[in-house]
Amino acid sequence: VLDELSRASPHAVAQVRFGDISLPRELLLMFLEEMLPGDGFVNIRSLEQYEALCNVTVPADERDAIARVLREYPVRLSHHTLRMVRLSEGIGYQYLPFSDELSEEGQVHTWIGQFHQGVLEQMYDNRVIFVLHMSCPVYCRFCFRKHKECREQPPPTIDDVDSALEYLSGNDHVREVVLTGGEPLMNRKTVEQAVYGLARIAHIETVRIAARTIAYQPQALRRHDGFWMRFLLKAREDLAAVGKHLEVAGHFIHPDEASIASLEVMAELAGGGIPVYIQTPFLAGCNDDGATLARLYHELRLRGAEMHYIFFPCSAIKGNRRYWSPIASALRAANELRAVLSDRAIPHLTTATRIGKIDWFTSGWAVERDETDPDFLWIRTPYTRQYFAQFAGDLQIEGVRENADGMLEARFMAEIGDDSLF
Repeated sequence: VLDELSRASPHAVAQVRFGDISLPRELLLMFLEEMLPGDGFVNIRSLEQYEALCNVTVPADERDAIARVLREYPVRLSHHTLRMVRLSEGIGYQYLPFSDELSEEGQVHTWIGQFHQGVLEQMYDNRVIFVLHMSCPVYCRFCFRKHKECREQPPPTIDDVDSALEYLSGNDHVREVVLTGGEPLMNRKTVEQAVYGLARIAHIETVRIAARTIAYQPQALRRHDGFWMRFLLKAREDLAAVGKHLEVAGHFIHPDEASIASLEVMAELAGGGIPVYIQTPFLAGCNDDGATLARLYHELRLRGAEMHYIFFPCSAIKGNRRYWSPIASALRAANELRAVLSDRAIPHLTTATRIGKIDWFTSGWAVERDETDPDFLWIRTPYTRQYFAQFAGDLQIEGVRENADGMLEARFMAEIGDDSLF
């Protein structure tokens, strides 16, 4: 078994047999924990290191390009992810470099419509994003913060957190705060300061913590005598004591990410009274069919998780073209879920425009192609200028227009895939 596992790679996933028994992936992952031990991170800086750690051979005609990619878009993996990559093409597809990352097609930013107040980003009157770390321990190749100016921003300080708390204390319209990043769990002090600072603001009702850590390094929540698990469970109690609510978001994309370690973390949080909700980017070539999504959502729901959003299409960031899919493809895949899943396990079908999210065919839809550039289309949103005037003043954002009904439409880079959707 160990001999077969030693040859496993994301491009040649092993179907390891022992006699007549095909060994399950979960058991093989346990073997790999002995073969490739560790619960930290690995920075991959050279072709040779990449090939050795991931058990791949870069073809001769791609070696120069992949070497350039490693300089431009670093590869950093948790040991947990490194082990899973050996057993899953779907996981390797998210984290490993590819030569097309050097393409100039796409945008550097897709989120420039958010209204900033220091580390706060406010797109809605009653809820805000509270960015507690600008970077992340691992690099998902499709991330909308893929470029250096996002990755290399310094993390917020305690003073930054206190300034944000002061701003929120004076804005009693805000009821809900999402602590996110990057990866917010990279800094204990700022998370503690934010959570307990929000607990003291009377009008804040819900605190949400968005952590992809649960998928790529669940062991991190158990380290240091289980600090993060103890913190989250205690914070839930403390917030509840003052009439507030704590939730945790997990980001899962492919069913192979639902490792036993990740599922146990979610089950323990849910069992401790913390709602765990799931957000899923829709990625071409990875989870772009109903059967794959159904497997993922079935596993997560069994452990007490709630399905929240499936985001599509993937943000059209320069260097992640392989992940883009037409809107029609995502809608077809999502529609397949209705036949095989309970509606309690089906997420909102969502696109995040630069002025806020829409749910397809309820709060928004595709209107038409952009006349000046066929790579863009216009999406109708449920927002108005009057809505934003309540908290953001006069809205002046490129790529936003008002239609005859007074509703705002956002320009969005995507393929429709089916003109009948306009």
